[in-house]
Amino acid sequence: MGGAPPEPPASERRAAVLTRRQHLALCAAFLIGIALLLPGLFAPLWIDDVLRTFSTSVDAARWWTWLIEDVHNPLYNVFMRGWIHVFGDSLVSIRVPTAFASLLVALCGSLWAGHRFGGWVGVCFATLLLVNPAFILHATMAKNNMFSVLFATLALICFDLGRHAQRVGGSSAHRWLVPAVVASVLGLYTDWSVLYVLLPLWLAMGVSNARRRDWPALRTLLFAITIVAAASVPLILLKVSQAGELERAYLRHFSLSELWHLLANWMLWGNALLPAPEGRTLIAVFGLFIAGPLFLRGTIELWRTDTGRTLLAVFLLPLARRSWPRRSSTPAIPMRVHTSTRSATCWSSCLSTC
Repeated sequence: MGGAPPEPPASERRAAVLTRRQHLALCAAFLIGIALLLPGLFAPLWIDDVLRTFSTSVDAARWWTWLIEDVHNPLYNVFMRGWIHVFGDSLVSIRVPTAFASLLVALCGSLWAGHRFGGWVGVCFATLLLVNPAFILHATMAKNNMFSVLFATLALICFDLGRHAQRVGGSSAHRWLVPAVVASVLGLYTDWSVLYVLLPLWLAMGVSNARRRDWPALRTLLFAITIVAAASVPLILLKVSQAGELERAYLRHFSLSELWHLLANWMLWGNALLPAPEGRTLIAVFGLFIAGPLFLRGTIELWRTDTGRTLLAVFLLPLARRSWPRRSSTPAIPMRVHTSTRSATCWSSCLSTC
């Protein structure tokens, strides 16, 4: 029958308390991150930003028709209608929600990484994420992308903490189930790209639980997936009715060239540096010399733990899909950054012992 599941290794049982130096370093990282967000908050509007202000210039009936027929999932547009009617549609106002969501991603991700892998890993994660041009780019756009990153990150964190609590026999195991399900549902109602995190996450956790013969954990996971699927039925029915309008010409087949540009250019710079097409190959070559060693070393470090293997699955498995709009990979940016973080902290530890 298997009995109680084995306790996680010591590498997955870190202290949750940050030292004073780590707190100061984390605060400094956030101050730098906020400073880097400011220019984008005051930048001129572009077409997707302008669409967020649509609800202020039409009556409720016309807005509702637009909401139902829009190709995007509805939650962000509903939220923004309420936000704009309360706080207005100025340059800064319509971008504050996504900027705040980006800071929440960095905060939650750093605290979780510090708890699971050590305090300096959390600090390094927040620092690398907050200075990442791709992350900054989406943090200062009035679009749903950063909220999909937030909900995907919260779902991953809550599912992982629930799994960890269940394995050590804590009474808080099921407390994480509700926020994990809520974050997953909110993410799906924000954007389908959250599935590029949720599906690999669920697959990796299911395989891990089955290998350990941890059947209670597997049943809990399947129950959570069932609830998320049931709550998403209305959205699925809505999108099925719009099937003819969902096709987009900018979807392209994934290839080794796309993988190169994704890892070495978009996931590092987000085309925020040298954005002209003729400059992207050059910047990708430069990025490859940075991303390559970090990615390989980080992969080795993450593979040693269940949580690390889950992160790798979330980052790598979506690469197998056939059609590829790069911005659909936005929810995976924190996972990509965490891979680099594990590498950076590992190299730092090695150097400090030399």
